[in-house]
Amino acid sequence: ARYEGCLSTRHHFIGANMLVIVLAAHLLLIATADRTDATRPGTGVANDAGQAWPNTVRLLEDVLSEPFEHFSAQCSHNTYIWGRQLATRRLHSVSSQTMRLALQLGYRCIELDAWENTRTKEVNVKHAITSYALGKLTNSEPIPLFLQGILQWMREDELAKPVSVRLPIIVSVEYHLKSPQADMYLRNTFTELFGDRLVHPDSFTRGAAMNVFSTRGERKIILRCMVATPNSQFENIVAMRSASKAYQVHGLNMMSSKSIEIGDGAKQNARKDKVVRRTVHDGHLVRTYPSKWSFSSKNYDTGPFFGAGAHMVCINLQGECRGDTDMCTHAERGEPPSATEDSRCACNREKAWQLERD
Repeated sequence: ARYEGCLSTRHHFIGANMLVIVLAAHLLLIATADRTDATRPGTGVANDAGQAWPNTVRLLEDVLSEPFEHFSAQCSHNTYIWGRQLATRRLHSVSSQTMRLALQLGYRCIELDAWENTRTKEVNVKHAITSYALGKLTNSEPIPLFLQGILQWMREDELAKPVSVRLPIIVSVEYHLKSPQADMYLRNTFTELFGDRLVHPDSFTRGAAMNVFSTRGERKIILRCMVATPNSQFENIVAMRSASKAYQVHGLNMMSSKSIEIGDGAKQNARKDKVVRRTVHDGHLVRTYPSKWSFSSKNYDTGPFFGAGAHMVCINLQGECRGDTDMCTHAERGEPPSATEDSRCACNREKAWQLERD
């Protein structure tokens, strides 16, 4: 099942007709389990008092007893950017306010790029392509602001509505740190802000059920990172790691993750579809994301990759921003794109909107 408002998919080897029946039963539950309207009578999740209907609870418990690997998340690529992937500093296209927008739109896998401040050894968020020295073209903001934005949204969400279950948020960190000091700074920032919300690596093992990471209280955070630095202290709190790093944890059969870049060409993506299927078959959690050369934040068609079993299908939530100064700082879930009517969103969000409304 795909959680929190996304197209459901199951990774079982079952017949097509049974798949349709299972999806029909599970789609409404997973799509409504963590929305405000889930507390209304008739939605099949809870009544006005926040008390779950018995039949729904049993079915929801059955769904959440499935392994984590059987779920896919609505995922945002480079979540911290309002507009194009590369823009001048004065545009402030990198903003911590993007965290609230992404979470409100239903994204439950978000991405932050962590870069070291070589002077202070603190950590900032920005976008760069180091091999082409393009990093200087983007502004940056301290990473604590982004994590505080996530934490604030979670706390407000937890106070605002009673629900039967809150599913985890995956925070994917692209790691560009060099010094042990910056590495420790990043670890301390996550642990101080999120504390017990962080899923411990010891529990993120193959076959672990989704209910291990779900809660009716404080929402959990699954930290994902492909750390390359030896002896990283930050890595010790990372639950979802690369294949090579996951297998290095003694005595644990940890789930591992791989990222696959997706372009916008039909022939190329047909090949990538096969790569995704093969990687899923090999037992990895698969994250797909748009091409790094899509500077306009253009998106690919997500359907084939959900169908191929990818677990994190990531897109640029702002959509295609053709002009150098185009940005999207406002969008409503379920509302059709309105770039021509709303000056706060000058980008084409057609594919993002389709993903969010399914």
